[in-house]
Amino acid sequence: MKKEQLRKQIFHTAFKIVEDEGHSELTARKIATKCDCALGSIYTAFGNLQDLQLHINAAILSRLYDLLHKQAEEKIAGRQPLKELFRGLGLVYFEFAKEHVPLWKALFEYLPVEEVPDWYSIRAKEGIYRLADRLAAAYQLEKGQAKKAIGFFWSSIHGMSAILLNRKMEMVSELFQDEYLAQYVDYSLHGLLTPAEEARLPTP
Repeated sequence: MKKEQLRKQIFHTAFKIVEDEGHSELTARKIATKCDCALGSIYTAFGNLQDLQLHINAAILSRLYDLLHKQAEEKIAGRQPLKELFRGLGLVYFEFAKEHVPLWKALFEYLPVEEVPDWYSIRAKEGIYRLADRLAAAYQLEKGQAKKAIGFFWSSIHGMSAILLNRKMEMVSELFQDEYLAQYVDYSLHGLLTPAEEARLPTP
């Protein structure tokens, strides 16, 4: 098997393990067994498991960003107010976290402790920056203002997801149901936008 083919096979196998079983079950031996390859092949392809995990995390981020961008474009095409766009983004984030718990946990709880390489930092930020640029253009916002709003909103939604998914507060974790998600999003939006900004429509 060619080196690039083996690298892809190792990556997809590792991603599937994380998706189905969680990051804690990701071991070089399990990957080698499923790929029917030598342990050394894994380290030749990715250097170490941390490098492999970074590539998995980058793929998870890309999947999440794609969902968020799709939601934003739907709201913009539907001429929805800015607040409704943010509500849509929040609900998409919650749904992703709820439906893909192992991937969400791998992305935010198993980032290697060592300094991440430049390529990963760029991948981690580019989706948010592209979303901010799109909102700024569609809703006539300053780019810095759009980036700040998305950053605060993301942090708030992420924090609520972490509480609910990790069950740090039992009385709260049991409220992770569809009927409450819209309320959580609204709480996260409180004070983020002025009334005029909330009602702003995208430009034709």
